[in-house]
Amino acid sequence: PNRGLRVLELAGDELPAYDAELTLDGKLVGRITSAVANGGAVLALAYVRREVPDDAILHHGSRPATQLHSPSPRP
Repeated sequence: PNRGLRVLELAGDELPAYDAELTLDGKLVGRITSAVANGGAVLALAYVRREVPDDAILHHGSRPATQLHSPSPRP
């Protein structure tokens, strides 16, 4: 598959719409599938292209979307 599920944190408390676009350097690289408000920020799940680095700051419109690192899966 060319996309993977990632956890994001968006600034602010406004929830993005389902299937909202995520960009990197002006290029569409993913879409948000679900989101929840979390004390002044928004946590979201998104499918993002595999070639996007884990530490890249994505954007939903003008809002930055920081990728959170999930714990490694158990063996």
